[in-house]
Amino acid sequence: MRVRLKGIKRVTSRGKTYYYAWSGGPRLTGEPGTPEFIESYNKAHSDQKKKRRLDTVGGLIAHYKSSDEYSSLRPRTKKDYGPIFRIIEDKFDTFPTKAFPDRRTRGLFKRFRSEFVDTPRKADRIWSVMKRVFNVAKDDGLIVNNPCDGGGRLYSGSRAAIIWTPDQLAKAKAQAPLHIRDALVLAAETGQRQADLLELLWSQVDTDHLRLTQNKNRKPVSIRLSRELRALLQDIKQRQTTNNHHSTHVLTNSRGLPWTQDGFQTSWRKAMKNLKIEGVTFHDLRGTAITRWAAEGATVPQIAALSGHSMRDVEKILEAHYLADHQRLGDVVISRIDGEQK
Repeated sequence: MRVRLKGIKRVTSRGKTYYYAWSGGPRLTGEPGTPEFIESYNKAHSDQKKKRRLDTVGGLIAHYKSSDEYSSLRPRTKKDYGPIFRIIEDKFDTFPTKAFPDRRTRGLFKRFRSEFVDTPRKADRIWSVMKRVFNVAKDDGLIVNNPCDGGGRLYSGSRAAIIWTPDQLAKAKAQAPLHIRDALVLAAETGQRQADLLELLWSQVDTDHLRLTQNKNRKPVSIRLSRELRALLQDIKQRQTTNNHHSTHVLTNSRGLPWTQDGFQTSWRKAMKNLKIEGVTFHDLRGTAITRWAAEGATVPQIAALSGHSMRDVEKILEAHYLADHQRLGDVVISRIDGEQK
């Protein structure tokens, strides 16, 4: 029986390999896989738990991991948080919380975030996780203030103006593998996030509507089945029956199994590369759906109800996409005035 030990740090020096319980942790004894090695690993983590104090940043991270807030996170979010926790612990594991009221502490944390200025989204993610960890500690009375409150964002990019062209959609629908095309059409017809669609169950689809609760904001959404969406769902159900791949999930991979997030993203990137479709992402299908609904006469509140976006976000996407049309309409007015004056 193989035992998988997490977080082990492997270091090679002068041709010899050493193993540590974690980055910066104690060195392990014995060879990997031996009882001695496993025992030293367990002892290191047991000792660490005993030593873990709640008056350090590392202690607050451990406290956060045991909190109700953390336990309520989706598995995907917990997985994403893992590397962020390690980055913070590598820098501030033993940093004392008694220094939090000192104004210089906030500056120290902001300079730490600035070390990732070349990857602003990652920098913002680190800052956001620190703020969450410290907020839970503050609510539980472990610290008086949160030095990461506020702070703004480094990443200011937006994909609001980026949507799929009719040619790109037609090409993907006609040439993408069926298990990729299914997800693409479902997203283009519903405007829902990738994670929500990959988790969509047949029990959430009835005769006339598709109903789900969005994972990100827990907002319930009900979408009436369009003709194309109804045909797609019937086709998927028929294929699952024909191939004897009965599933509780609507979207499945080529083997008839529910998608994992990583598995879908890998297959999606490969399919788009083969089709030579560039400049758009799966997420951009949300904006594509929104602009199509608007073109068909849907109001902002109606679109917000369909997509789960806030009305502010819907307006932002529509403004970005229709800017060129607004320019054209304005040009027509001025040309008309010039013609009358002439």
